[in-house]
Formats: sequence, C-alpha cells, structure tokens
Amino acid sequence: MSEVLYSVEHGVASITINRPEQRNALNPAVLRGIREGLRNAVETRAARVITITGSGDKVFCAGADLKAALSNAEGQGFGRHGRRNGDLPRLRSWSCLR
Repeated sequence: MSEVLYSVEHGVASITINRPEQRNALNPAVLRGIREGLRNAVETRAARVITITGSGDKVFCAGADLKAALSNAEGQGFGRHGRRNGDLPRLRSWSCLR
C-alpha cells in the first residue's frame, strides 16, 4: 500500500497521506511522496488547486514519525529532505486573475 496517494479530478489535485495507523506521521517516504505529488501537479499543470489531506478519521497528520527510531545519519537525512522541499516553485495565488 502506498503511503501517499495522488489523484487529479476536475482540476483539483489531491495528495493524501495514507498512514492512518501511525496517525499519518511523516517519514522520509511520505515526504518524498508529497514532494512528487506537488511537483507533478505543478509541472503537468493538470490542477488549479492542490489539497493535502490525511487518511483515517482521527487526525490530519501527527508530525514527524518519532517511533521510527531513526539513526543519527537517518535523522540528518530526514532534516535535509525537509529543507530541500523549499526548492519547489512557489505557487502563485490568484494567477488566474491575470
């Protein structure tokens, strides 16, 4: 089962964190999946709106997955991955009004 689901329907891209048993906690695979979904939505221009949701009915996202017991090297990689997400193109609100 994929930890991140992506779909586009009627111009709306939906990115869903799919780890309800872990309260949709973020791990490196989830961060990669979110990044891929955002990049796909921006590059294909298939969506005018992007939503990010969490599966299940308890929480949207618990934050970082602390139970993953990351080693020091893995923890540093997790931090680097989060900082790299800043290089995604900025989405411009209201660009449809131009």
